[in-house]
Amino acid sequence: IDLKDSFTLEELEWFVGYNRVKGTGLNLKEYQKPIFDKINRILSEKQFTSAILPTGTGKSYVAIAEMYKHRNEEILYLAPNVEILNQLKGIIKEVYNPEEHIGETDMDVIKRVFPKLTLATYQDLKDRTSSSIKEKYSDSYGLIVFDELHRTGAKEWKEQVNSLLDNQNE
Repeated sequence: IDLKDSFTLEELEWFVGYNRVKGTGLNLKEYQKPIFDKINRILSEKQFTSAILPTGTGKSYVAIAEMYKHRNEEILYLAPNVEILNQLKGIIKEVYNPEEHIGETDMDVIKRVFPKLTLATYQDLKDRTSSSIKEKYSDSYGLIVFDELHRTGAKEWKEQVNSLLDNQNE
């Protein structure tokens, strides 16, 4: 160690794991950690909360951190489009022990980290012709993440989102 070397507070926090999600390679940003903590405080008393942050501030990372807490429960992650789901898959592969992913597909990694995770779009809920989609309505989840929550009220799939929520345990 060279005592003349300098480092930032963020580097020190990373080194000591201050914002690290236990059991993962995920380090939340300094402004994300209080949001993650507040989500958990709210969920300890209530069944629903939301995180409203500007575009590009890492809501997906906060969601993934929360999902990791529920990794042994059924999780449903709903997004408005496949591009967001693909972005989420890439983040999962990036932060959960990337050294173990050699030769694995994105879905292999996701199933290893989140064995009970279902990824779907809001449009998937509307497409009732698929038997696997019909099962999404009847399943009970330990955690449901609505990416871009404001879209859940869209007339195209509001009824399906409400049906999904009606099927959940109190």
